[in-house]
Amino acid sequence: MSTELGAPVPACDVPASDASPARRFRGKNKSKRWTRGKDTELAVIRLPLDVHDPTTRHRTEDLYSAMWSVKRALQRDARDAIDAYWAGDVRRATDAQAWRLELGLSREGMERRA
Repeated sequence: MSTELGAPVPACDVPASDASPARRFRGKNKSKRWTRGKDTELAVIRLPLDVHDPTTRHRTEDLYSAMWSVKRALQRDARDAIDAYWAGDVRRATDAQAWRLELGLSREGMERRA
């Protein structure tokens, strides 16, 4: 049996090793896309570009190391809050929204955490 290039191949002719599972989607997002407000402040870190000097290089490495540590601490803190949310079966069953707000699991709560 010969097929032309671009001709659809019936599913029964595709070997099991080549078959990939159908792509699944979680559904259409019904909320409007998040954008940063015009009056919202933005933190910017200015770094020197010339790092040939050992002192400057050391300071730059320390800065990147500190930023990485802060990032990981924020991720760990968020993960701990989510674990606490899922561990609180009784509180989640009674009032899940209040439990999320208490743990700070909202956009504002995460921004405060940061």
